[in-house]
Amino acid sequence: MFASPVYREGFSYGPAGFYVEVGGHRHSRSSLGTLHLLLTYREPSPVFNKDGRLSKRQPIARKDNPAHFYCAQLLHYGMKPFKTRSAAKQHLLTAVRANTLHVPSTILALETTLKDEYEQKVEAIEKVYKIEQDAIEEKHQQAKRKREEFLREFIDENIALKKLKPEGSQAANASPKKNSNTKSLSKAQARQAIETLSEQQVREVLINFASELHQDPSALQKHVDRVTMGDRFKLDPSDYSGKFEVVAARYHSSPLSNPSMFLQMSQSPGGSHIWASFKFGDITGVLRSKQMPPEYVNETVEFAWRGRDTGCMVYEDDQLATVIFLGQGRLKGRIKGSSFDNFDFYAKRLPDTNNIDWVESVRDWKDNYRGINPREEDTVKFGWGYVNESDDDFESDTEQSDSTLDFEVPDRGEQ
Repeated sequence: MFASPVYREGFSYGPAGFYVEVGGHRHSRSSLGTLHLLLTYREPSPVFNKDGRLSKRQPIARKDNPAHFYCAQLLHYGMKPFKTRSAAKQHLLTAVRANTLHVPSTILALETTLKDEYEQKVEAIEKVYKIEQDAIEEKHQQAKRKREEFLREFIDENIALKKLKPEGSQAANASPKKNSNTKSLSKAQARQAIETLSEQQVREVLINFASELHQDPSALQKHVDRVTMGDRFKLDPSDYSGKFEVVAARYHSSPLSNPSMFLQMSQSPGGSHIWASFKFGDITGVLRSKQMPPEYVNETVEFAWRGRDTGCMVYEDDQLATVIFLGQGRLKGRIKGSSFDNFDFYAKRLPDTNNIDWVESVRDWKDNYRGINPREEDTVKFGWGYVNESDDDFESDTEQSDSTLDFEVPDRGEQ
């Protein structure tokens, strides 16, 4: 720990010790032995060849110290200062030869006093620094405890994330193999066939259906809960509208890495899908759902996103996100693409944002989303391109009509 130097009677004491300043140059006191070598130095004699000619290789002459150095040494040893180098060296050399060069007791006492004052100054700074560091550490610990409390309700429920599958991948586009001998039924025919079955037969069909498709038993349980729990299992529109507090392990694992993070979300005016604005560290952007808003707790919604990564536009096709809506304003998600690598986050709606009409923000989010594209990037970088031409993707129900939706709206009655 360092402090600013202390001054008195032309002398100073700082991080480098006791020194005197001459013409803006700081010099500490040199020992008697060092001064004797400097003052008695003689230039080496020239070297000649065997034939008596001056050799090309001569001893390197030592560069002498500047005048302000010798003037500072005179002050350190209590002598009258001289500004020229020759005069200062001559007075020092005379004192060395006469064995009268020594540090006066007054200067030694002044050095001790300045040293004590400087050390006290450093000690005071260290105390203040320790108090500040303790306060910072306590703040980090409070943030850590708050984060642990925030995550506890998510961890206790042992909620699993659905793994993302990039668009166009074989896994995403794979469909169950059809038996050539099996007749395909339309939805209406399937309903009519089910209505003719007895209760026991319906149970057997469901069991065999789940077994043949190797479905997770929890998937079937979810549909059972929807029927048996009714409205208690349904999501409220406020569960996906508002400003959310966000915690993510990547950015919050260290107290030294805690950038601001937020998520704002709302369904579109026509209720066909969800828009969201986010800031996760250096990445900001807009999420746009690829399906309608969820109806039930633990439903998963897939999103596409575009944004800016450290100021640069990012808009690749593999920029995807998956969000699980847990009810009571809670959600868990995973986002990938750009600098994100399966980046998991947890979010909880802030209670003081319930009265805000977040639908009004959707149009701005949509404009921001559509304004991130190659044409606009060329305009920003090179000053030319399709100025003010936004991307035509995702014409949505922020307009007066829903007729321009780029995806098929599922029939809730057929789910």
